[in-house]
Amino acid sequence: FILYDRAIHPEAIAISKQVLYATSVHKRKIVKVTADGKASDFVQAGQDGLACVLGIRIDEKRNVLWASSSPRPQMENYDTTANSAVFKYDLTTGNLIQKFTLKKKAEAVFGDLLLNKNGEAFISDSHTNTIFKVNEQSKQLEPYFTSDELWSLQGITFSEDEQHLFMADYIKGIFRLNTKNKEH
Repeated sequence: FILYDRAIHPEAIAISKQVLYATSVHKRKIVKVTADGKASDFVQAGQDGLACVLGIRIDEKRNVLWASSSPRPQMENYDTTANSAVFKYDLTTGNLIQKFTLKKKAEAVFGDLLLNKNGEAFISDSHTNTIFKVNEQSKQLEPYFTSDELWSLQGITFSEDEQHLFMADYIKGIFRLNTKNKEH
């Protein structure tokens, strides 16, 4: 897979059925590249309120693509009034299924995005050092974990058995969270 547009500035990629999906920090979109090398926009620039697209995951079982997005100065047409959000798209059509934002407009930098085996989405916020969980029933983002020990929360991933959540902190390194009792 080759992305010839150097201005895309990809932050994350996901692959499903020989199709690569790449986020674009600068262009505020999600690009799709097929196995034969054809690149196209899966989601257009700024569509549905996209800002910098920082995280992406595919849930093949549910035919969904999840993306996290936050306004950053690196994006085209930087807009300080834009909201950080989590987007749920139909993987076949590219249509928005649902968009999740915080109840109150707040400064947040939604970076990494993670899905558990049940298809539940978790998002890291490096501004508040909080991991949010999408509650699809209430249509809300709910705090899952936060700690004053974290300095700049970045990547997140589960252990194979999902008993632990590993969190990468830009300054302090790797933390391990017990998902049952939330001790780290």
